Formats: sequence, C-alpha cells, structure tokens
Amino acid sequence: KTTNNIAILGAVNDEVPTTTIQLRIPAGQTREDLSQLGLASLTAAMMEESTQKNSAEALSNELQKLGSSVDFSADNKYTTLRIRTLTPNLEQTIAIALEKLTQPKFTQEDFVRLQKQQIEGLKNAKKNAASLAAEAFNMLVFGHDNSFSYGSGGTIETVEKLTLEDVTTFYSANYGPAKSELIVVS
Repeated sequence: KTTNNIAILGAVNDEVPTTTIQLRIPAGQTREDLSQLGLASLTAAMMEESTQKNSAEALSNELQKLGSSVDFSADNKYTTLRIRTLTPNLEQTIAIALEKLTQPKFTQEDFVRLQKQQIEGLKNAKKNAASLAAEAFNMLVFGHDNSFSYGSGGTIETVEKLTLEDVTTFYSANYGPAKSELIVVS
C-alpha cells in the first residue's frame, strides 16, 4: 500500500515494452442517490474533457504523439482510470493522467454536450432487447429501490435532472485515494 492507503497489485510482462495501469476509485453507481442515477457515469465522461491547464484536444494530441491512452469509465462500484502507454513514455503519460484526474475543468458547455450524449445512449438502449432484458432481470433481483437495478448510465429521467454542480459535488466527495486500488502491468 502507498502512504495514502492505495492498494497496489503489479505484474511484470517483458514480452512487449508497454505499461498498463488501472486506478480503481470507489466512485461508482453505489455512491449515487437513486434520484441521481447516471451521475458517476457522467462524471467519468467529464474527466475525459479539458483540464485547468489544457484543452481536451491538446491532451488528446499529446497522447497520440506518445502512443498512449488515458480513459475514464464508471461501473457499479468503481470509476476506473485506465492508462496504456509504451514504457519509455510512461512518465509523460502519467503526468497527463494526473492532470486529468486532479485538475478537471468541468465546463457547462462540456456538461450539456455529454449529458445529451448520455440521454441519447439511454434512448438507444431502450431499443435493444438485451439491455431491456438485463434491466428487467435486475429489477426482479434487486427491486426498484436499489441502484444495481439500473444500468450505470442511469435513466433518462434522472440524467435530465443532473446539473454541473452535481458533477462537481460528486467529484469532490468521491474522487480520492481512500480505498482506491492500483493495478500495474509493465
């Protein structure tokens, strides 16, 4: 464990000169209120945007030059930061990942765009038999008063009511080293 209590698991893979890192932060759907379903997913999407220092485009261009990727996603229990890079570019890639993780800009413009995208994704899921069946099954197993009954993207009704303030509050309350897990393969 690190000094700030992040559990670390690592493995050596010397077949190719790449490094993959996953930081799992306990900031998933279980941290949402039922009236705010989809908030963890929307917050993770906002982490992909601009930071206080750089635009999303500038960061994306720099990652492409490095042959690296830095991605955020949320599921039931965790928000996961995934870093993939050529090992010689690890230090530069980690610097970008830390900037994204610790200095998000959270603009209203990005929020509105990503909220609309999430709502469209939820509308499309209503046309998919597999996602409808999974939701129906989860409702039977977990009941209506449990966040596990719903997809991690939330519901159209709850996502429409989310605000940028909800995202910033969720980020402040849940993104941090407490109970996080770091997995490294290099």
